[in-house]
Amino acid sequence: HPSRMVVYHFAKKYRFLYRQGGECASQIRSLLWEVCSLSEVEKTKYKSFEFVPTGAGKDGGAGMKTGPSAYFESLLAESKKHENDTDLQSKQRLILEQIDKDIHRTLADESYFGEHEENNLKLRNVLRAFSIHHPKIGYCQSMNFVAGGLLMIFDDEERTFWVLCRLILEIMPTD
Repeated sequence: HPSRMVVYHFAKKYRFLYRQGGECASQIRSLLWEVCSLSEVEKTKYKSFEFVPTGAGKDGGAGMKTGPSAYFESLLAESKKHENDTDLQSKQRLILEQIDKDIHRTLADESYFGEHEENNLKLRNVLRAFSIHHPKIGYCQSMNFVAGGLLMIFDDEERTFWVLCRLILEIMPTD
């Protein structure tokens, strides 16, 4: 498989950089996660997705967004709608409440989360987006630790979301 050859070549050629640690190793680590997970494959499913954010003109134009980033943004917008859902027993609302309960329990000893509330909000967005993206799975405990670890690698909620999707939907066993 071509992607495996790329990873092998990359790891072999830059092994010394990865082992020395530091910022360079962090950059290589995030690239390897993306390549190995084939997150680009997941993203291609949404390359023609169109989204008009609230407040943008309904006629498309400047407010229209397209592609995988637009899809991720639409999931976040959908989670905001569920936040204000008046049906207290809504399954999605219960999932969002459980995510909110677990956020501050996630890797709390890591300075990335414990000292930076904005990173907790990124994790919240990733988990909420995933729960809407795949409602059959929704959210389950410990998913926050997987997503939190990925977020510490990427420091980017959208990239984390796509790799999490691949891990949970394609790489991990279904049972």
